[in-house]
Amino acid sequence: MYNSAELNIINNMLKADDSTYDPYSDPGLENDAIEKIVKNNKNQAISKNINKSIDKKKLMWIIPLAIVLTILTFGIVIWIYYRFGPGKKIKK
Repeated sequence: MYNSAELNIINNMLKADDSTYDPYSDPGLENDAIEKIVKNNKNQAISKNINKSIDKKKLMWIIPLAIVLTILTFGIVIWIYYRFGPGKKIKK
């Protein structure tokens, strides 16, 4: 399944979630393992920031879109009412 180096990296990645953990001070790690941990943490931080910015952009589009669609729907309903409904004027 996993060899010992991969398990060591995985365990150290779990430790790296703790803000007080410094991978460079751990004597049991090789340089490659340290770089993988640091790189993974940076990638996770970047992806969290991207997700936050995407959520804000979605929210900025939803509110005006809801307002415009509501006004458009009422406009179409009123137009249909006066065009075809009881509000239609009788021509002689």
